[in-house]
Amino acid sequence: MSTMPNKAEFFDSNSFVLYGVSPKRTTFAESIKKELENRGRKVYPIDRSGKIGYKDIYSLPDKTDRAIVALGRANSPSIIDELVGGGIKQVWLQFGAYNKEIIERFRKNGIETHTGCVLMYTPDTALFHRVHKFFHELIGKDK
Repeated sequence: MSTMPNKAEFFDSNSFVLYGVSPKRTTFAESIKKELENRGRKVYPIDRSGKIGYKDIYSLPDKTDRAIVALGRANSPSIIDELVGGGIKQVWLQFGAYNKEIIERFRKNGIETHTGCVLMYTPDTALFHRVHKFFHELIGKDK
């Protein structure tokens, strides 16, 4: 396996697909969406019902090659084929969306995979998230 993907480079894109929004409840995905939009990024939320987002990656008005997955571990593997078919080259798996097997499945499908808290690595993120990132990396988590 090559070196670890550069998390900062993930944010070089101006648009992202986001899985994990819900019309029924507030999710962490909404916080991610708001944070990225506040930084001028376009976010395409995927909501299978189509009530608060797009039904799937094929419904998007524009293409992007980055996706953020804020689903539970049980649901994350179900979108791999869609991501591959939709041209996604890099994915960020939010805490709770992955385990070692899920990461390996994404990578075996040719998708560069990042893990951890998106908000800790978002450029110009709030001080709280930067401090969290510092201690998270200090103790060696998620490397």
